[in-house]
Amino acid sequence: PRAEKPGANLTCFRSFVQATQRNKKRLFDQIMNLEAYGIVNFNDVIEFAYNQFEMFQNQSVSNQGAMCNSIIMILSDGDVSGDVESATKLIRRWRSKSHYLDM
Repeated sequence: PRAEKPGANLTCFRSFVQATQRNKKRLFDQIMNLEAYGIVNFNDVIEFAYNQFEMFQNQSVSNQGAMCNSIIMILSDGDVSGDVESATKLIRRWRSKSHYLDM
C-alpha cells in the first residue's frame, strides 16, 4: 500500500510477533502489495528498527517474547536518500549498544 504521506511506517504488525504460518502469510501479502513511492531515508528506517528492538528488550512485561532469533528486513525499490556509509555507521553504533543486537 502507498503511504498517505512520505515517511509513513507501513509495517503490517505493531509489535514483534512469532513467525507463525499466519503471521508469515500476512507479511508476504503485505510485501506483494507494496508500491514504489518516494525516497527512503535509511537512517530513519534503521533508527526506527533498532528503537523497536530496544523498547522490546526494556519492556516491563515479562511474558512477551522468547529472545530468540530476530531479524530486521529493509525492503526498498532502490531510491535511497543519504549515503550507505552513514547508514553503516549507524548500524555499528546500535550494535555496540547492546549484545542482544549482535547475535
